[in-house]
Amino acid sequence: MMTGGKPNTVSDHNTFVSRLRTLALPIGVFTVCALLLCWNLDSRYLWQDEAATALLGERMLTSGRPLGYDGKNLVTMDLYRPEDVSRLPTGNPEDAIRYFAGLHEFKQDTTWTAHPWGPFALAGLSLAVLGKNTLAARLPFALAGALLAALLFSMVRKYFRSLLPAFIATAVLTGNTFWFLHMRQCRYYALSGLFLLITFYCYLRWQEGRRWGTSAFVIAAWAWFHQDFGSLWPVLAIFVLDSLVLNWKDRKHLVTTVLVFAAIGISIAPFVFYYEMVYSRLGVTSAGWLGRLWTFLFQTNQFLIPLVMIPVALFFLWKERVEEGEGGRRLVILSIGIICAFIPWMSRMVSVPFFRYVVPLTPLCAVVSTYAITAMGRSVSRAWPAPWPAIPVTTAMAVILVVTNVFSLPGIPAIPRRYHMPLYTSAIIRPELNAYRDNLRGYGPDPNRAIVDYLKGRLSPEDEVVCNYEDIPLMFYLRNPIRGGIGCFRLTDTTTTAPKYAVLRMSALGITHRAIYGRALLQHTWMPHSLGVPDVTWGNNPDPISQYTLMPISGPPLYVYERIAP
Repeated sequence: MMTGGKPNTVSDHNTFVSRLRTLALPIGVFTVCALLLCWNLDSRYLWQDEAATALLGERMLTSGRPLGYDGKNLVTMDLYRPEDVSRLPTGNPEDAIRYFAGLHEFKQDTTWTAHPWGPFALAGLSLAVLGKNTLAARLPFALAGALLAALLFSMVRKYFRSLLPAFIATAVLTGNTFWFLHMRQCRYYALSGLFLLITFYCYLRWQEGRRWGTSAFVIAAWAWFHQDFGSLWPVLAIFVLDSLVLNWKDRKHLVTTVLVFAAIGISIAPFVFYYEMVYSRLGVTSAGWLGRLWTFLFQTNQFLIPLVMIPVALFFLWKERVEEGEGGRRLVILSIGIICAFIPWMSRMVSVPFFRYVVPLTPLCAVVSTYAITAMGRSVSRAWPAPWPAIPVTTAMAVILVVTNVFSLPGIPAIPRRYHMPLYTSAIIRPELNAYRDNLRGYGPDPNRAIVDYLKGRLSPEDEVVCNYEDIPLMFYLRNPIRGGIGCFRLTDTTTTAPKYAVLRMSALGITHRAIYGRALLQHTWMPHSLGVPDVTWGNNPDPISQYTLMPISGPPLYVYERIAP
């Protein structure tokens, strides 16, 4: 608008102030979450999976692609297959490369194809800018987790048309111990959750007919694929179904839907073939498909969203048709659909039901839980003889959800007992909150730091080390030739001097080829050196099964063995 030939500066100023106010709270949420997620972020060394991401990222920055083999050390998928014991090439490096390339873990030139490259690029860039250290490896992923929390806050505020649900959803998300632990990892977990939410938001913008919504949705889905190519398929399936069902009478929209999802498919298709996704890379499978499904359902009920919340949310969606507005209803309905499709999908696609595979669902579970408890809060406040404000009732329910297992209790009997984790169901107050506290304090066993600190001052550049598991952290921190791992790389190679040190984690014997290690190590005489730390399978593994601060640790300490003859 022009007045007297001059722009309406008052209107422009008001628009700027309005936008600033809109952004102020999400920026505040991002800042608080970033401080929380980055607190003591480098207190414990990278564990196996994190070190693989950092190492491949570093190689990607130097060679233009993530290489499994850099001429000295080999990174593989860590898939334990007992039948491999008779055919693993444990001598010549070239034989090992051909073998693992045949399993489609990487190409013949060792270009990595078992995971998309987005996390490697981010980790490599951070290491290049901030230096090679633990903090630099984890920092961009922790910041991605903080950005995820800010985006969730903005989405819930927008579609629920209220600040209270936005704050509750953010509190439910950031109060989730295992979401918190996974966001502090140098791994794809934070990026997968972030791009799921970005893709979801862009899909809603497209469906609302917002500017650039269509192109933003296609780009977001394409970008998500390059962070985690296993998670987006059930989500896209729900979006296809939603778009077709809700607009089936609108021929123009149906054509647009087909074109949009065709564009996503066409843009992704070349990478599906490049990453060789048609080949299975499964190791030892756990409990069959149904067993993995039950395990995921237990984890969902205990750590993501109490299963009872889903029928409660559906009931209030039917009962309160206008409370949250159409946008809020659609957000909740789609979130429920994605959760219900995602868990069976992952049960079919993975060999072991680790919680990491479903952690991207955490923000959507927070949306559904928030809707259910806010709806219950409204209902309780209305039914009270002397009506209470809904805010304290809803807030109290949110605290109960975050701090206790009360809402999870009804879902536990529906899951066969063999799939329960008694460590987490034995108390009303969530035991995992202690892991949250300990991780912030940097407390807990850190075997990888102990090993690296012991070896760093004793190794010359040409000395070699053999390690049966958690070998990749040694590659990242030491730069010496590392033999072994689950793939038994160069374990029996006699073309160079025998390893000076050996790290044999007794706790990992069940997932390593102990017969091959026994034959190789018995060729020499070794002197043990106790490190004074417990011999546990993993270092900073965020999974519920590896929270050693919550469980008694028995058995001998971890040893490093020094070769003294021949």
